[in-house]
Amino acid sequence: MTSEECSNSGPVKQLDVCLQRLLNGPWRFIQLRGEPISAADIVPIEKAGDSDVDLLGNAESIRKLLKDAFEWVRSGDCHLRFRCTRSGKRELTFFSTDGQYALRLDLWIEIPQLNHGSHFLTFDDCAAEPGHHQSVERLPPGLEACLYIQHLVCKQRNVTSPAVLQRLAVYVNQCREQGLTHPEMLLQQILQTGMISDECDQQTFEYTQRACRPQAMRQSVRGRLRSLRQSLLRPPRKPMVVSLMGCDGTGKTSLANELQSKRPADVRVITGKHLYRKSLTYKLAVIFLRPLIARTRDRFDEMIAPWAYWRASLSLRFRLLLKRNIRLTLIDRSLADFLMTGRKSDQPTFHQCEWLSEWFGCRIPVVHCVVSHERLMERKQEITVRGHAIYDGQMLGHFTNRVPTDYVLFGNNGPLDSAAITLGRLLESIRRQ
Repeated sequence: MTSEECSNSGPVKQLDVCLQRLLNGPWRFIQLRGEPISAADIVPIEKAGDSDVDLLGNAESIRKLLKDAFEWVRSGDCHLRFRCTRSGKRELTFFSTDGQYALRLDLWIEIPQLNHGSHFLTFDDCAAEPGHHQSVERLPPGLEACLYIQHLVCKQRNVTSPAVLQRLAVYVNQCREQGLTHPEMLLQQILQTGMISDECDQQTFEYTQRACRPQAMRQSVRGRLRSLRQSLLRPPRKPMVVSLMGCDGTGKTSLANELQSKRPADVRVITGKHLYRKSLTYKLAVIFLRPLIARTRDRFDEMIAPWAYWRASLSLRFRLLLKRNIRLTLIDRSLADFLMTGRKSDQPTFHQCEWLSEWFGCRIPVVHCVVSHERLMERKQEITVRGHAIYDGQMLGHFTNRVPTDYVLFGNNGPLDSAAITLGRLLESIRRQ
């Protein structure tokens, strides 16, 4: 271990603890390929994009994992990024508390890589019967090898690359040990010829069909409309605007300002409410309408939440279209926050017009600042224990159930200076990807 690794051994150990929880949790995943997931998969953050573990699960297992992972972030064991650009796959990345190391998981709900992409496989199609099982399981070697070959064909990967040849050789040994002569023969043929023949491609697909129940891909009208809607909500490929959000007192504004002070040439901060409060329509409503109904500014904003959300979405779109420089802009409020009512009550809830977020807006990356309630009370004594838990839970569900989404859970319990440095590393990772 180098001197740098020794200095980071604490955060890395915490991340390894999260990995052990992953391997012993109340969920079920199937690791699709590679060496069994271990601490070796925890890599420097710069290499996280090139090192991932492919797991096949279902929506229920992913929901359980996210629920527990949220508590790991709240307790200060890690940070978390959840990213989804299509319905069949999620990306989950755990970061060490100092933001220097990462463990990246590709969570598949559907594997659309069978028979040149014409068929897909789900967890329920190939999982063993319920009973005694591990949280992360493996498929029989023959089936795993055939799925890997189907993956290579669909992705048009170079079969002669050292990494692919090494993995194929491992599958040959595993199949030989298990007495699986047919898959072993197919693998040996690929190693000898340096290519995957059409016959080999067909036979591996037929092997998969006998072992599981792959389903034919079908694109319905509803699915096409959903894809169109998702494409309209996607941000630019390299978004330079990020939202910071969280309960009042989680330190999002202080964190943004601290990051800006450390990197004034690269970062700027704007107030989220200015996305709609600076409009002429809003100013006229405050002058003439608010006095008639005798409401505070915050209560008045909740009354006009649908209009505020629409106006903020439009303003954000214009900012993204007109933005030409390379500075990172931090907005200390997310668009979803404009639809949250009763933020300081025991029962915060989304406005009945929450459906607006499915059609309007722009899904820029969101950083959700998470703190313990004790830490929250040290900063602002405005949120109850119940209100704090409900707000965080509703936001977790809102951002992890939508597509597309790019959602970061950031544990902000530590000192402001170190938190800003860590957040800067995570934002750089987001920008690189």
